[in-house]
Amino acid sequence: MAAGLTNAGEAPRVLRFAFCFDRAYALPAAVSLHSLMAHATRRDALYELNIVAGDLDDASRRLLERATGGFANARLVYREPPALPARLRGLAARKSHYSDALFSKLLLPRIFGDEGRVVALDVDTVYCADAARFHDFSFAGCVGGAPEPMYFGWRGEGPLAGRAKKVRRYFREYSPEERRRMTLNAGVIIYDLGKIAACGAVGKWVEFALANARRLLLPEQDVFNLALDAPPEVLPWGVCRYAPLATDAPPSPDAVQLHYTTKIKPWFDPTCRLADCWFAALASAGLVEDWQKWYAIAARDIYRAHWAKTLFAVSCGRLRFILKRAAKGGR
Repeated sequence: MAAGLTNAGEAPRVLRFAFCFDRAYALPAAVSLHSLMAHATRRDALYELNIVAGDLDDASRRLLERATGGFANARLVYREPPALPARLRGLAARKSHYSDALFSKLLLPRIFGDEGRVVALDVDTVYCADAARFHDFSFAGCVGGAPEPMYFGWRGEGPLAGRAKKVRRYFREYSPEERRRMTLNAGVIIYDLGKIAACGAVGKWVEFALANARRLLLPEQDVFNLALDAPPEVLPWGVCRYAPLATDAPPSPDAVQLHYTTKIKPWFDPTCRLADCWFAALASAGLVEDWQKWYAIAARDIYRAHWAKTLFAVSCGRLRFILKRAAKGGR
């Protein structure tokens, strides 16, 4: 069958996904994209993987292309991020826990126009089912008649479920009422582009970000939690699985995505919860050697030398265990 055609000879349905990250996340992004496509089962669909990143070098692009090149139903598209207002540019340099790339989630409707939908996905993720399911949710029942028809992940304790240091920062920067509204996780955002354009939501989001730039801690997530006029739709519990909260029990049959939501990421710290799942995805993508080279450099820059050496050794040991288990047919 020719690439890009269904069995009936018709053009396939295009499922648009967007990934906003910077060069520092190129390797985790490659693992995430490969994992997404490895679970893509819809033969009548073309998975359009839109990379919204302005600082990717040739090596980063080659990594992403290797990760997705083996899938005939994948189309990799590079998109230049919209220009950020001056007050937001470089803000991440003063707040090391995020990058400017995350602000692109506020501007995605300006990239993709006003028709159809686009699904924005974080790249600190792997998949256990077809992400096409995110394109199936209906906007018909938006809670409270929300003018911004969007879906988000997990409505729970939000960032206040994080570490004590982060909790203290939210208590310092936000009022009790604002903290009660911090319930949305922006690891998955489904945009109804036409209706968002009709209500002029993007301008309002940017205006809020500008007015609150100093106190934003999780930039786009804080904006969406506080700037939406009415509660948006929330994905059913279990569709997104959050590594810090996950148990060792098998995931829900409805689970699509495993998200490493805290600053403790498996590619840096192989002792974090469910790191095995990420390393298994790394091995499946054929990027083990790339990770070893990348990790040796990144760890040297981030950790003190003895910690880098120890973590690297533990990571390699964990990886050998995963590969051996996979060879025996284990999970």
